[in-house]
Amino acid sequence: MRVRGARRARRAAVASIATLLALAALVAGAAPVAAHTNFVSSEPPDSAVLTGSPATVVLEFDRLVAIPLASASLVDAEGRAHPVSGLSVQPRHPTALVVALPHLPRDAYRLSYEVRDLVDLHLTSGSLVFGAGAAASLPAGTSSASPPRPSEVALQWLAYTGLLALLGGLVIGLWVVPRCLGGAAPAIPLLRRRLAGLALLGVAASLVAQAGLLLLHVADIGWSWGALRTVLVDSDFGHRWIGITAVLLGLPPALRSRLRPAAAVACVLAVTEGVLLGISGHTGDSA
Repeated sequence: MRVRGARRARRAAVASIATLLALAALVAGAAPVAAHTNFVSSEPPDSAVLTGSPATVVLEFDRLVAIPLASASLVDAEGRAHPVSGLSVQPRHPTALVVALPHLPRDAYRLSYEVRDLVDLHLTSGSLVFGAGAAASLPAGTSSASPPRPSEVALQWLAYTGLLALLGGLVIGLWVVPRCLGGAAPAIPLLRRRLAGLALLGVAASLVAQAGLLLLHVADIGWSWGALRTVLVDSDFGHRWIGITAVLLGLPPALRSRLRPAAAVACVLAVTEGVLLGISGHTGDSA
């Protein structure tokens, strides 16, 4: 019997290590990548010479565009600003940003734009030039995407580290410890409490990371309640942030409880957080 118990304990330990390694691989695979909303084309095209003033310029991107996360500006060859009349998205073509223009005098113009990716709120900026009844005498436009900043990457990895601590504490405390020590071992309650503490530290680290990411993106747009609402309501990042934060806030009561149903709830919530974090790195973006 002792031999069988030792074998079961070894198998449980090996299985737990394999589980944690698989979780670590999942987290590494879900790490954020440098994907962005990319500019595809425009109508009129860059450096076009038009017979008169265009009513609109249509900017085509490879991902969905949200008006609250987009902007455009127009200047002539002398650098004088001409306010655009408005921005809209084609209802049947939501990757196309329509910039309405006022009536323009004969001149060359540069239209500059900025859009933010709905998944990670990274900025894509660029410009195009056109001539309204005149030659497009300005340098051709360009488009570029901002890379992830070190602070953003650090916060995302803090969230992944917290997830590993959370799942590690749950897996070892609920599965490995009882199998290795025997279901009635007196040390089990103490070990479980300490592993629950490790899981709670993981929850705290993830909450700090999520709060930091939210503040970082709101600061990029500009500190205001409107910017906070835009991030939370108008972006996929905001929707995931709300989901992850709700899951994390629901974990401490389940982790502190000694009831088995609460432990099952904690496991489900932890796996849910892992799925939401995995989607956060563009892996789940279907646009």
